[in-house]
Amino acid sequence: MASITIKQIAAEAGVSIGTVDRVLHNRGKVSEQNKRRILDICRRYNYAQNIVGKAMAMQRKHQKIAVVINSESQNSFSAQIYAGVRAIEKEVKDYNISFEYYDLCRNTVDEQVNILAQLEQQELAGIIIKPVDNPLVRIHMEILAEKNIPVVLCTSDMDFPGKLCFVGQDHYKDGRLMANVLCKIHDRPLNILMLVAPLQTYARKARIDGFLSYMREHKKAFHICDICEITQSGQNACAKIISALKAHPEAQALYINTTEIEPCIQALDSYGQFQGLRFCFGHQKRVGPYIHQGKLDFAIGEVPFQHGYRAGEAIFKYLLSREMPSPGNCVFHGNVLLEENCDFQ
Repeated sequence: MASITIKQIAAEAGVSIGTVDRVLHNRGKVSEQNKRRILDICRRYNYAQNIVGKAMAMQRKHQKIAVVINSESQNSFSAQIYAGVRAIEKEVKDYNISFEYYDLCRNTVDEQVNILAQLEQQELAGIIIKPVDNPLVRIHMEILAEKNIPVVLCTSDMDFPGKLCFVGQDHYKDGRLMANVLCKIHDRPLNILMLVAPLQTYARKARIDGFLSYMREHKKAFHICDICEITQSGQNACAKIISALKAHPEAQALYINTTEIEPCIQALDSYGQFQGLRFCFGHQKRVGPYIHQGKLDFAIGEVPFQHGYRAGEAIFKYLLSREMPSPGNCVFHGNVLLEENCDFQ
């Protein structure tokens, strides 16, 4: 096929060059009719953007990606996300792309809003963020997206116009998977105590929704004794968990979705009276030892390293070729961790 330029595509489609650019780069509003016409012309002439030329142009211009995620030292899950982002950062450094880190220490709405307000004043090539599910945070991310800054949500999702993609677990399906496994190993009426980190992130709420939806759909006899939010860490968290166990002696199963598993294990060891089922979400390296020790019955495994890596990769590919992320590369499905498949070395 003969080569064709953007100017010629615009002339044949009867639109402006800017309209063609918006379609090719998937930004801005274009009518479906014009979009189809432009893409048909591109396919007919086998038009493709010059990736090599774009790569060389990227090397000449410094671009900054802001990374707004939990502090690396906050917990093992955060450390794995950080490691994934650092890995992709090394791979793209020759393209003159730098990553600037804005650690979330308190993970509050005010903290995120303040950081996002700062970023709105900067020239950014992209942003990776683990958002708090709050209207104020959403407004600030919409402002960034309106400036044509690709926004990738990492680990926790949120709906707003213009986001590039979400990278993380399919939390709703992971919750359903946990309920499915539980019903396979215990098919009698069950009292469940839920121990969860603060429900201000989409991930934790979606897991509970998925878990409960499976139970309702399959008409399983269950009762949620309580949803106990664990807001502290260390000894404070351990004490709160023990109080919850004492308050609900009828509990026969523990649903655990806390920031770290250690306070729950310590509380169970100290309490010493809970003989029911114990299951959680977590990455293999962290929960594997407790499954082998018999302190957890099973877990739904996560891949936080991939969350960080794929988030950075999605922005890089978009900057390079305006390639839209594939859900198959961005959304991960949990696996069931038992003694036979949770080696942690």
